[in-house]
Amino acid sequence: MKKKVWIPLLLILLLVVGAAAWFWGYHHRKSTDNLPALDTALQMDEGDLNALLSGYQLDQLKTVWGEPDESKSSGQNNTWRLPDGRGVLVSSKADGTVVVCAILAPGETV
Repeated sequence: MKKKVWIPLLLILLLVVGAAAWFWGYHHRKSTDNLPALDTALQMDEGDLNALLSGYQLDQLKTVWGEPDESKSSGQNNTWRLPDGRGVLVSSKADGTVVVCAILAPGETV
């Protein structure tokens, strides 16, 4: 009788632990699903934006924000601009991993 009770309880426990692990992993991994639109990102505090973007790949940013402004980008620094002139400068490692970013005011150059 005890064996019949433990098996369903063990299965339920495994399902709960598995669901919790999936939920945590989905919300804490660096996914394009978790990247805000560029205009939303530029409304954030620069420190919060740095914390959010660090660890993403440039290809992920390009997927969500489109291609960076080529005239303002060079080497491992990429700049995205909105039509109103606000923008974000993203610096990355050689492998494309975002390291740090800076919010740019309209007309501000790098």
